[in-house]
Amino acid sequence: MPQYLKDYNNEGVRLFDGHRLHIVPFYRTFCMTLQYLYKAIEDKVIDDITLYRNILLAQFSEHEIALLRIMYLYRNSENLMFIQKRYEKRIDHFFKETMLEYIISRTMNTESDCFVDA
Repeated sequence: MPQYLKDYNNEGVRLFDGHRLHIVPFYRTFCMTLQYLYKAIEDKVIDDITLYRNILLAQFSEHEIALLRIMYLYRNSENLMFIQKRYEKRIDHFFKETMLEYIISRTMNTESDCFVDA
């Protein structure tokens, strides 16, 4: 059973017992893919992001989605280099609101009193 750790000293966070290093490439790819989808909407290549959002998130377990969200919420500045200014507000909403809809377990939701930390 993984140990869930949270350590919110300033902007630093230790993620789920050392899993942070394993999730960083997913986080970067995820941010780049989201920006690609937002550009496709701007260019009117697609008109509804819902299908593509579901396809993107279907690749991740609930645990991975929670980790990605925590990386964004309690990020260090290096995690922002993959987000273009023009998409900051959309990505912020996506990580803070949309992803939360996909986290059913209260033990993986950082806003829940049931969030498990060691």
